[in-house]
Amino acid sequence: MSKQHVVSAQAPEVCLDADDSMKKELGGGTFTVQPGNTLWGISQATYGNGAWWEEIQRANAARGRDADELLIGERLTLPVIDVDAPPAKHAAGGQTPATGGERRVTDFGTFDVYPDTLSDSLPQRVDGVQVVTESTFAERERAAKDMEFNPEIEWMDEDPVDGCVVITIAGEQVAVHNKAEAQHAQWILHDLRVTYGVTVDSEVGLKALRKDYEDAFMEELLKVQKTEWEYKELVALERAFVHFAPLLGANRELSAQAGEDQGVTTLSKLGLSISEPTSEGRASNTTLGEFFGAADNVTFFESGEEYSRQLGDNMRQLEGTAVHELAHALLENEVPAFVEAMPYWNRDSESSTAPDAEAPPTRYGRTNAHEDLSESVMLFFMDPNTLRTRCPERFAWIDALVMSWSDRECAQ
Repeated sequence: MSKQHVVSAQAPEVCLDADDSMKKELGGGTFTVQPGNTLWGISQATYGNGAWWEEIQRANAARGRDADELLIGERLTLPVIDVDAPPAKHAAGGQTPATGGERRVTDFGTFDVYPDTLSDSLPQRVDGVQVVTESTFAERERAAKDMEFNPEIEWMDEDPVDGCVVITIAGEQVAVHNKAEAQHAQWILHDLRVTYGVTVDSEVGLKALRKDYEDAFMEELLKVQKTEWEYKELVALERAFVHFAPLLGANRELSAQAGEDQGVTTLSKLGLSISEPTSEGRASNTTLGEFFGAADNVTFFESGEEYSRQLGDNMRQLEGTAVHELAHALLENEVPAFVEAMPYWNRDSESSTAPDAEAPPTRYGRTNAHEDLSESVMLFFMDPNTLRTRCPERFAWIDALVMSWSDRECAQ
């Protein structure tokens, strides 16, 4: 058992010049950088053409950084541009996907789409955005749009504050804002089950928590109940699972972990957690996620719905929390090798005997070697530059580990 304690990109402002019918000027205002944004993508969304990205870079020259170095939360000035004039023929400067790709924004997410003619293997992620081929993209979009609501889906209470509606999909309650979100939510639950062999079942997490915290007073345990998923949480799960795709579902038998049981088979969403597994345990709202090993279950809690302090953005934090807990579930057997490679930890994985050695990347990572590994894996996928700079030994070890996932010779 382990626990981790504790939306969509902003649209640019657009200005039209109504006084000159011969011109169409777009831009003006500012844009706040969100995860997955690039200057090319921002230019495409603002001016209808990504080739104007260099004008945005020039307007923000005081930043002192290259086009590839956008910071989450950074506010960019959007210059007013006559878009009827031919744009300069600039290269994308790293702002487009790899050769031959293009970025598309749809009701179902943002994708880097590649033509199927590429012979080289495609990366699974680029700049935090999921990568698919042209045919896969079309199949995915069609599957989500055409998926009919099954009989288990019903529209329930409407929230006048958030403007959302709670629906039931295969027994799980999900809060959505429109039909597109409802269809995508259903697709995600379907994809998790079919592709990764993981079902969403909050009852499993509730039973697992009550079993692991059975020493707490029943009055406190009864305060912990199932609650609805937010649509953005399911999107974050979809993104998080991509990182571990070689170890999950049918891919597992082709990986370095072939023959071993998959460490996670169910996902759950609960309201409160319990503070500690003793009679002193109380219902708590300080836990983001928890892995229940005996049940092969990862549970997420309501406290994570707005939390963003660690990664600076709630959507990234939701994905990061999922990555952290999936690392517990899928990499538990790697902890002894991790301890062996990191002088910071004693062989008991609980204490440090070499305080001058490279320390864990976060304060929470210093709890024990298990949390150190999960925090390091989370940063490896979510903020690799920070991990590489702060903990180069950990970055190199995890990089080699991830490379081995698809190398059967490494497992033999």
